[in-house]
Parts: sequence; C-alpha cells; structure tokens
Amino acid sequence: MEVLYKMSKEIRIKYSSILILILILILLPPSYFSNFDVFAKINEMLTIVLFIVLTIYTLFKKKINIYVLLIVLFLTFNMYTSYFLLDGVLDLYNNLKILSIVLLINLIVSQYTLSLLKSLYVVFYSYILLNTLSYILFPNGLYLDNPRDGEYREAWFLGIENQFAYYIIPGVILIFIYDFYRNRKITYKSWIAYTLALITIFLAWSATAVVSFLFLTISIIIVFNKINRKLYSFFTLSIIYIFLWFSIIRINNSSFFQFFIENFLGKDMTFSSRTVIWERVFEYIEVSKWIGHGNNTYVAFTNREFRAHNMILQIILDNGLISLFLFILIFIIVGFKAKRTGNLITTLIIIGIFSILIGGLTEAYRMNNLFLLLTLGYFNKDIWDSFIKLHQINKVEGYKL
Repeated sequence: MEVLYKMSKEIRIKYSSILILILILILLPPSYFSNFDVFAKINEMLTIVLFIVLTIYTLFKKKINIYVLLIVLFLTFNMYTSYFLLDGVLDLYNNLKILSIVLLINLIVSQYTLSLLKSLYVVFYSYILLNTLSYILFPNGLYLDNPRDGEYREAWFLGIENQFAYYIIPGVILIFIYDFYRNRKITYKSWIAYTLALITIFLAWSATAVVSFLFLTISIIIVFNKINRKLYSFFTLSIIYIFLWFSIIRINNSSFFQFFIENFLGKDMTFSSRTVIWERVFEYIEVSKWIGHGNNTYVAFTNREFRAHNMILQIILDNGLISLFLFILIFIIVGFKAKRTGNLITTLIIIGIFSILIGGLTEAYRMNNLFLLLTLGYFNKDIWDSFIKLHQINKVEGYKL
C-alpha cells in the first residue's frame, strides 16, 4: 500500500507539472511572454492543437453538459457575428483559449482536483511574485507595450499597470482556495502572496484595481471572521451589482460615492472621462443592438478610439443583446450550482467572480480568468466532495471554517 501511495503521489506531481506548462505556455501566459512575436506564433499553434485534443477527448468521454454547451454557443455566436460584420474572426485564439480552459476543467476537475488547484496555485503565485519583483526592480518598465502605432506605454511582467488586476485578483483567490483545500486552513504562504498583491496594487494605484482589491479584502475579512457569510451568495451580490451598474453606468448617479472617488481614489466624477465614453457607447449600441458591431469594437472620442471601459457594455457593443443574454444565462446556471455557500471554497470562488465584475464596471478586460472562476463555480460540488474525500471528513451538512 505504501508503494502504491508513493506511485500515486508521483503521478499527481506529474499531472501538476503538465498542467503548469499548459497554463503558462498556452492558456494563461503572462503579458511579458506575449510581447515576443516568436512566442505569440508558437502560442497560437499550441492553442489550436490543445483545443482540438480537448474537444476530441470531451466527445470521446461524453463529457458534455449544459454549461459547456452554453459556453460553446456564447463564443461561437460572438465569432460568427464578428465574421459576419467584420469579414474575419477577431479574437479567435483568445476564444479558443477560453473554450480550452472550460473543456480542460470539465475533463479533470472531479478526478484530478488536487493537481488542477495546485497548478493554478503555482502559476498565479509565480505571476504575483515575479510581477512584484519586476515592478520594484524596473520602475521605468520591464519593456514597452505598443498598443497602437506611435503609442508606447511602460509595462511589466503582467503588462501595464491597469492590467495587473486581471491576474492578481483571481490569483489571490485561487491561492487561498488551494491552500484551504490542501491544508484545511489558510497558511502564511497565502498571506505572503496577498501582501505582495497588496503592495503591487497600491504602488501602481490603478483606481479600478484598488476598488476590486478593496472589495476582495473586505470580503475576506468578513468571511474569515464568520461575520456574515450569507451575504456572499450569487443572488445577493447579483442584486448589489445590478444596482451599482445602473447607478454608475446608465443613470450616471455616483454622488453618494463622491468622497470616495475624489478624495481616496483621486479621480473626477467622470471616472477619467469614462462617463462620456459610455454615452458614446450607448449611441453605437443603438445602431446594432442585437448582434453588435463585432469583437474588439472601439468608439471614437476626442480624435481617439476607446474600448467601452465596461465589461457588460463591451459585450453588447461587440456582439449585441443576444450575446449578453447568453452570458447572463451562463451566470445564472453557475449561480444555481453555487447556491450553497456554507463552505469556504465556494464562497471564495463567488468573491473572486464578483471582484472581477466590480473591476469590469470601469474596465473591459478579457474574460479568460472570469470564465476560469465561473467554471470552478459550476463544478464547486466536485471540488468540495474531493476536499471531503482528501481529508476523510464525514460528509455532514456544513463543515464551515
């Protein structure tokens, strides 16, 4: 039995190593790697190969469920509308990455939970550490980002300052999840990662990242101290988020946040002219509200072009209300799957999802990490059952931290 245990342990380590390579080289590479043209080309080829392999294996294993089907429909519709409107599929490789993330988790989450969570832990811990080091050691940038002709911006391991939260927010959550899953508590290693994230976020001082990180921090304090964990349900947070969205984006009524926005974040009440951009976005949306204008649509403002600077608006701008409906349907299904918030792992996943969505109030990040957390949320029962089995805990209602 001891020999079998050692063999199984070695296999788990090998699976983790393979997953780490897949995440770093294909699915979730840091922005610094993508800066190199050779890496970008290799990454595109590997993305196609991985997607084909995962698709074939999913069909062979008959691992199709409503969540996977909805993700496929959502991304296929987005690609189709882009092809129809723009005569080409923009963001093809990124959509394949999202699909691959979903298919990969769908295939392995129940059988190889430890390997999956460990690989995510190692990748995001490394990213947070390396980005903090690059930001401190290279204050003028590790390299220059070139988003448009003639425009250059300082960038670090995880990209420009506004992009840090795209990795750091989900990264902190995934680190906490693995730590609790493995040790039944949050150890000092996770708090080191959290501290590094905190330092980077506040040194960079991107208002969007600061607000998202504050929500994450307050939520962790509340949940870890068992103050009111019931607040962190999909239903409750969805209602709060809808209220915030309409107050800030549609009604433009942020007066009750004025002190926080102006005195703490150091921003004006237009969110650095975002309110004006949102007005332009709504005008663009009216032109093609059902199918949008195609992926990565920009709006003209002050002789420049801008993204929507809001995740929901960007979905509608790109692919219309039909795409938004599919996204909401995905969100609702995950919400039903994660409706039992009695365990810490599910609660952390929910906090991570809404931390990203709060950042999405004033930014339109790529949705890879959001779908990563949504997929973990859909399979939260498999993760929790694996946790129970790993620690040989009697499966009784509750087991709360």
